[in-house]
Parts: sequence; structure tokens; C-alpha cells
Amino acid sequence: MVNMRGALCAAVRLLFVDDSGSPTPLRAKGDSGLYILAGVAVDDRNLPSVVRAAGDAKAAAGALMGLKEWEAHAYDIWNNSGRFAGREGMLTVRQKREVFSRMIDAMAGSQLDIIPVVVDKLGHARHRPGRKPQAVGWSAMFRRFERMLDRPGEESGLILADAGNRDYERVARSIVERMGRARMEREPNRAGVLNGVIFRDSRLDIMIQLADTAAYVVHKHYRKSAHFDGWFEAIRPKFDANPTAVEPKAGDGYA
Repeated sequence: MVNMRGALCAAVRLLFVDDSGSPTPLRAKGDSGLYILAGVAVDDRNLPSVVRAAGDAKAAAGALMGLKEWEAHAYDIWNNSGRFAGREGMLTVRQKREVFSRMIDAMAGSQLDIIPVVVDKLGHARHRPGRKPQAVGWSAMFRRFERMLDRPGEESGLILADAGNRDYERVARSIVERMGRARMEREPNRAGVLNGVIFRDSRLDIMIQLADTAAYVVHKHYRKSAHFDGWFEAIRPKFDANPTAVEPKAGDGYA
């Protein structure tokens, strides 16, 4: 791997990112008022074993549903939408719980970290008017991944995110590139260089599907859905920090 300075790096930490909740600034009917980003961070040397664990979990869950080619998209699974809409595709509660349990167990049992970013859209509308929830979330994600790369032994980082609409990609790329340049200018000899962000189709990337599952579980936990408390607690030890507050507070590491 080559970093932004053109130097070879011995180790690379990969961050796979997906979101949950509407990114629109204003609260619409049925909107939780929250926008969630979740990043699953893996050392490239551990990536094969994590991919294998996630793939095995997905295959086992798929066997219970009679599916071979399918995307573990948390919202669609839990709400019987998309691929799982209609009488033929609809999942039972047991099947839904099996999918989530297996994907969560894969994360809990693997060598990885999770960065959960919780954006209170209404709070930011009051305190930081004009800033898009996506921009707020990505700025927080970058800062916290940056801190992760400052750990002893870390070398370089690369972010891989779900390919969304053009506005989403533009916001994310702009934030990562701007903050990455600022970091290099501010501290040119600092370790842990961020290489940028690459957008991938989540249907083809099991790691982004893990990030999607983590984002949805965090979102539902803060919406006080008791079904998700056990899954939230299972992955909590993997969090880079403990997301106890969704109101924006300076210096707490959360958006």
C-alpha cells in the first residue's frame, strides 16, 4: 500500500463505512431525528479472517431462508422491504433474528473495532445551522479514525464506503480529502496517514454489509427498540468510545 506521500506502508487499517437513518436536516414524519454512521475498522492482515467469519455467518443465515445470492441489508431485512418485500420474500421474526444474531456474532468474535457516530439532527439544527448531517457525521468519523491511526504500530488508513447517491459521495469525499490535507500540512511527520475514500457497491462487499448492520443496531438502540439491546451490548466492547449521548457536546468525540 502506498500512502498520500508516496511512501510504502507496512500495515494498513481499513475502515468500512455505512449509514442508517435519513440524512435530511429537517425532521419528517417518522424520522427518529438521528443520523448514524458506523465504521468497521480492520487491520489488513486480519481482513481475510474477518471476511471469512462474516461470509460464513451470512451463508448460514441464507441457508435458513433458502437464499444464496442476497445482500445483508439491515433495514430491508427487519422491515421486509426491498428484496424481502411481498409474500414470497417476507421473512419471519425468527429468520430476521437469525440474520442479525449471526452477523453480530461475526463482529463480536473478530479482531476489529467499530466507530459508531451518532448525529442528533435536531440538536445540530439548533447549534450548527446550515451544516448537513452527513458532513457532521463524516467529520466526526474522520477525527475518530485519525485517533485510531495514532495508536502505536498503526501505519496508514483507507476508508471504503457504501456507494450512495452523488451528493452523499461528494460530501464524504470532500470531508476526507479536506481534513486529510489539513492534517498533513499541520503535522507533516505524523504517523497514520489517511489515503482517502473509495466507494463500493455494498451488494458486493460483505464488510460494508457488516457496517450497515452495526449502524442499524446502534440506530435502533437509540430509538429505544428493545429487540436490539442484546445485539448492541454484544458489539459495544468493540466500540472505539462509548456512545452514551446523542446531544452535541464539544470535546466528547461524538457528532
